[in-house]
This record gives sequence, structure tokens and C-alpha cells, in this order.
Amino acid sequence: MKEWSSSELKQLTNGYLSGVSIKELARQLDRTPTALNKALTRFGIRHKRKPKRITFWDAFGAADLKTYSPQAAIARFDRRYRKYQQELCSRWVPMDQVLSILESKGHAVRLLKAMENPRESLYLFDDKPIVALRLVFTANRYRLERNEAPFYVYGVTE
Repeated sequence: MKEWSSSELKQLTNGYLSGVSIKELARQLDRTPTALNKALTRFGIRHKRKPKRITFWDAFGAADLKTYSPQAAIARFDRRYRKYQQELCSRWVPMDQVLSILESKGHAVRLLKAMENPRESLYLFDDKPIVALRLVFTANRYRLERNEAPFYVYGVTE
């Protein structure tokens, strides 16, 4: 293994931070790209990123439940999960509610052609044909502007 001199480290640091590719730097320094990648991490020029593993407990913000007995943790988790389900169910709405929100914003919306799959139904939105999924997307943009959670429509966003 060849030692890194201070001039090589300066050249590596300057080249890497200025955006020169690893392959090009390897040619200039007469080293392999693998050696450069290892040196970037070893000398703290580039920090090694560790992927964050999300556990079951983290997914529901329940990491504090690990300190409880299994029965108590399950009971507490069950309450949190039921509350989560209630919040999620309150976001599911019929397509009529989406249409009323868009009409309240001054848009003219009417059904042109109902399809067997509600997602493919065609609407006339401000004199332009548009599919149902696009209507939901537009209505959710209004909700996000007001910092409200987006909602889901039966048969369309499933």
C-alpha cells in the first residue's frame, strides 16, 4: 500500500471539492478509484454515509414502547394504531367532495364520461377534459397550500 503524501492529499481534496470525477483524479494521482474512495473517507474529506434502518417501532413513532413489558407495549401500540387508522379513514372522501372543493375555488367541473374504473372517468375541468386522478391531484394542491393533509378518493387513489 502506497503512503499518501501531503501534496497528494491536497490535490485529492481540491480536486474532489471542485467536482473533478474520481476516475480523473485517479489518473492524475496514479492511483485506483477504489484507493481514492477509501482515502476520501479515511482522511475525512468525505464522510461515509450509513443508511438509516427504519424499524417497526420507528414507523409508528413508538420507539419509547420498547421500555414497557410486552403486554403494556402492545396495549399502548394498539391505541396509537387505532388513532392512526381513524385519522387515515377521515381522509377518504367521495368524489363529490372533491368536485365541491374545486367548485368552491371557482372552477367549473362536470362529469363527461363515467367509466367502470372510476380512475378513468373523464371530467370537463374549466373547459378542458381531465381524468379523475388529475382532479384529485389538483384538489390536494389546494389542501396542501392550507397546510392540510391530502385526502384520498374511493376507487381513484387506491
